[in-house]
Amino acid sequence: MFASARKTAGRAGIVATAIGAGAAALVLTAPMASAEATDINVAPSLGSSQFGTGCTYDVTVAVNAATPVYLYDNGVSVTPAPVQASGGTAPFKWTPTTPGAHTLTAYQGPNYIAKDHLVQVGNGINLGSACVVL
Repeated sequence: MFASARKTAGRAGIVATAIGAGAAALVLTAPMASAEATDINVAPSLGSSQFGTGCTYDVTVAVNAATPVYLYDNGVSVTPAPVQASGGTAPFKWTPTTPGAHTLTAYQGPNYIAKDHLVQVGNGINLGSACVVL
């Protein structure tokens, strides 16, 4: 009778160990949450809803991690170095130099998942606090 109880207890211990090892393996191999840009917002200049060449705009990239963020305009880096994200955002200054369609693309590592934002740019006249777009 005692031998039967020991076998049952031994099997239960083996099963519990196997379940625990399997759970630990799942936790250790679970994918890490990726850092990524989730939104791009471009603030137009005072009194305008349009964007013009030669005028500087505030670009805010919303992110889900505090790692460096890269911003590109039609494949060309907006800044010489990435901007460190803080508080869920990364701020940039952007001055378009050519009229037409501009695809702003933000990347945040380590997986560098892209977020795009299309902006139409016209010919601008920079008045300092405002931009006149022709």
